[in-house]
Amino acid sequence: MIRRATMNDVNDICHLMDELENTRFKMELFIKRFERVLEDNAYDCVVYEQEGKVVGMLTILYKIPLHHENDTMEIVEFCVDQEYRSRGIGGELLQYTEKMATEKDLEQIELCSKITRHRAHDFYKNHAFEMIRYNFTKDL
Repeated sequence: MIRRATMNDVNDICHLMDELENTRFKMELFIKRFERVLEDNAYDCVVYEQEGKVVGMLTILYKIPLHHENDTMEIVEFCVDQEYRSRGIGGELLQYTEKMATEKDLEQIELCSKITRHRAHDFYKNHAFEMIRYNFTKDL
């Protein structure tokens, strides 16, 4: 089942973020950030729940870029638990997101992916995403 995330999902989502980033986030800090995402209308967080467990999620940021004619959305985080991959869950989450974007009359969905995530890149290409720009970052 796909649904909007709630604070009850924070532990499962933190686990997915740990897996995505290959780290261990401090729960007290993660809870505060997650609360901010849930309270901010510029964001949506969607989860895929199976048998009472969140096994996939994505976070969406709605954007108003001046270089587009319409608003866009960015998938900021996207993760399916390693044990549940290759079962169609990621595809269902993307379809749900595309439906949300269409209903909001958005022009485009974009996302960034680490250079090393080759399997994810193939997944995105198989779902009609194109690599059309580079994303640069600078740590402060």
